[in-house]
Amino acid sequence: MLVDVDLREKAVPVSEEAVRFHGELVELHRDAYLPELATSLTQVGRREEAVPVSERALRLRTGLVELNREAHLPDLAKSLNNHALLLAEMGRLEAAVSVAGQAVKLFGELAERNRDAYLYAFMRSLGVQGSALTRARRYGEAVAPLVRALSLGGDLPGHERDILGAVGTILHEGYRASPDEVDKAFESLTGFSIREWFPE
Repeated sequence: MLVDVDLREKAVPVSEEAVRFHGELVELHRDAYLPELATSLTQVGRREEAVPVSERALRLRTGLVELNREAHLPDLAKSLNNHALLLAEMGRLEAAVSVAGQAVKLFGELAERNRDAYLYAFMRSLGVQGSALTRARRYGEAVAPLVRALSLGGDLPGHERDILGAVGTILHEGYRASPDEVDKAFESLTGFSIREWFPE
């Protein structure tokens, strides 16, 4: 435990330096580095500061997509996913659900175009959406994106299948919170009872 505390104490000035560094880069090349600044602020625990930075990054990414959709769509999808995670951490759950849904839509489009390149990111966005819905206590609604992610897992290479455990954990959390609601949603999608997976 002392080692962990010591490591965290050493990490803080490094993270603060990353924030300063990304702040300088933003001044030089705003559209390229705003997302990295938001990430650095989040990692150092300054989430309230990170939210408006992340929102500005989204506006810039959206503008770039309007100019050149093919080139900038992946970056916008990634920024949306990260923003959804940040909003969820801040407790802004309904906003997180909405933004996560936008990320899922874009990553779904990207995965249709290039499955090998974007399938993992698409599954991750589905997991983020399911997690946001679960945290918002919309347990039944959370089942659909989580089941969809799990159904795609067989197409992943072995080294990327760690995401399946994370998705299963989110599904289990929802089931523990509202067993009947989640079981009903799961059965309507799969034809099976979730209780076969998670016996009580």
